[in-house]
Parts: sequence; structure tokens; C-alpha cells
Amino acid sequence: MQILVYTVMDKMKIQSYILLKVLILLVGLSIVFTSCISQKKIRYLQGNNQADTIQVNKNAMASTYRLCMGDNLHIRVTGLDEKMNNIFNLTSGGSNASMGNSESGGAYLSSYTVSNEGTIDFPVVGSVNVVGLTLSEAKTKLFNRVSEYIKQPTIIIKLTSFNITLLGEWKSPGKKPIFQEKLTIFEAVGIGGDLLPFANRKKIRLVRQVDDKVNIVLLDLTSKDIIKSEYYYLRPNDILYAEAYTEKVWSFEAFPYGLLFSSITMAMVLLNYFK
Repeated sequence: MQILVYTVMDKMKIQSYILLKVLILLVGLSIVFTSCISQKKIRYLQGNNQADTIQVNKNAMASTYRLCMGDNLHIRVTGLDEKMNNIFNLTSGGSNASMGNSESGGAYLSSYTVSNEGTIDFPVVGSVNVVGLTLSEAKTKLFNRVSEYIKQPTIIIKLTSFNITLLGEWKSPGKKPIFQEKLTIFEAVGIGGDLLPFANRKKIRLVRQVDDKVNIVLLDLTSKDIIKSEYYYLRPNDILYAEAYTEKVWSFEAFPYGLLFSSITMAMVLLNYFK
């Protein structure tokens, strides 16, 4: 009778031991599969052909950004008369001229802010309406005004308020100053240090303010057609939000890790006991 009891207890121990091992294996596999993501989901510019040439018209957004209220412009005038140059290139004293520090620590160039009336207050020339103009049109307009005072002036106009903001699943999110006149969305990806593996590249949200409206557009970076999109070139103050796949939300945020680890610890203790 005693031998039979021990045999039944040993059998129960063996069954419990196997059950615990299976449980730990299933938990481990669930973590692995919920933490992995396929390579297809993280590749950019996917298509049927390995090599492809895409014919696109010149993207209007690459060259026709129109100045808005609040834009900051760096303007420099050079001509044959050095004294007149100094007058036009004042860096202090004007209500619209400003100096500051960029996020990278360098000094901002002197800039003129487009007022709520759509004008800048330029030395000698006075008020110049530039809102709604491209940089090229503003340059031509200012050239005509300055030509009344000096001969053959050279006008340099640059937009100093070109910033983009990267939110969500980026390796380096945050507000990024841009020191060039145009920027593609893939250049922005590079500035952000690339997207993280769990970023949903099929649903990149672009937030763009146009006049008094805010537009939110979904962009698919895995498709080659993004190059043909009117949103391929970014505008100043654009926001790019990269959301995470649900796999990450489950495996890293909603998964009860505290309960899991305590259960595994208890299971290991029981396994050691049964051994």
C-alpha cells in the first residue's frame, strides 16, 4: 500500500513538472513572437522591381513655399558702396531684427520677422510686404526697392525659421532646425536617426498648418509612390508623428511583466523542488 501511494505521488510530480515546463515554454514563445516584427514592415520604397526609375514632375513644394506671418528671414545686401552696405545690413536697433542662439549652439544670423500685417521693416527702405511671396519673389521685390538707393545690389534672402518636429517612434525625436531651403521626407528620416523597428512606416502622420487650418495626412514610406506625393517635400514647422505597431503596444506596454516574472520565479522554485 505504501509503495502504491509513493507511485501515485511520483506520477503527480512528474505530470506537474512537465506541465510547468510546457507553461514556461509557451510564455517564452509568446514573448518572442510578440516582440518580433517582419522585415517587410520596416523596408522603405518597396516595389515589385529591384531597380526602378520613377518619372515625376517637378514637385511644386520644392520651390514654391510662400512666406507666412511669423517667418524669420535673414537678409543681406551687398553693393559697390561699402558705406551703404553697412546701412542696409543693420543687426540691431530695428524692431524686427533679432539675434539669438540656435539649438546647436551657434549664433543666429540677423533676421527680420514677417509681422501680422505681412510686412518686414527693412532699413532705409521701410515697410515691405512679403507675405504670400516665394523667396525668389521676395528677393526680386526687395531688389527693386533697394535699387532706388544703390546701384546693382546683390540681395541674399534665407529662411531662418525652417524647423520640423519628430514625434513618436524615432531614434532621435524632437524639434530639428533645418539649414537648407528644401527638405524631403527621407532626409527628415535621416535627421531623426531613422525610425525605430516598431514604427509603423505605413502610417506616418504629417501635421501641417496652412493659413488658419491644420491638415493631417497619412503617408506610407514603404511605397515608392511617396516620391510622387505633394508631401514629399516638407514645409517649415511640419510635424511628423510615427506611431507604433500594436505588437509593441502589447509586448512592451500592456503586457503584465510583473505578474509574468513572479510566475516564472515561482515556477522555477517548484521545478527545483520537484527535482
